[in-house]
Amino acid sequence: MGGIERLRYLGIIAGLVYWLFVAWSISRNRWFSFFQNALSNLGDPAKASSP
Repeated sequence: MGGIERLRYLGIIAGLVYWLFVAWSISRNRWFSFFQNALSNLGDPAKASSP
């Protein structure tokens, strides 16, 4: 496997890992709505204690 091909697979894997962590974070924060909030709201400590 060449270097460029390896980088291509690593890029795909990195994208999948990112979306898995986003999905995990959404599942841990019940207040978050994918349709009403921006993804940057997942790191807002003020929202973390919301119901």
